[in-house]
Amino acid sequence: MSERRGGVGFAAMLAAALGASGAAAQTCAWMPRPVAEDAVRYLAPGTEVQGYCAPCRDRQAVKATVQRTEIRPIDTYNHQVLINGQATDIAYLYVLDPRRKRWRNLGLIIRCHEEDDVPPTLPANRVAP
Repeated sequence: MSERRGGVGFAAMLAAALGASGAAAQTCAWMPRPVAEDAVRYLAPGTEVQGYCAPCRDRQAVKATVQRTEIRPIDTYNHQVLINGQATDIAYLYVLDPRRKRWRNLGLIIRCHEEDDVPPTLPANRVAP
């Protein structure tokens, strides 16, 4: 279910993305259902993603493959996106733009947050192999 790179699995990447470190802003952990649905459109099974939290001072992204997604309601307004059963803060998730051949921040693509301390594209020296 999870890919391991350098001893770090997808679940650990998600924990970092959800703010296990106090530095994470969690700006896209909860969102309105239409925004969550936009995110899921980019996360079809088989899609590779990179998790990278710049505010957490991650040294390198963690790569994972989406096997399944789910939208879970938190309350009447807020929803979570789950990837492979794990709640995910989309603010720290990157998807490959095949035309530009760059990893783009999914939170910015779906406009669930503004660019602040999150790079719009994953720096080349941070991409997981």
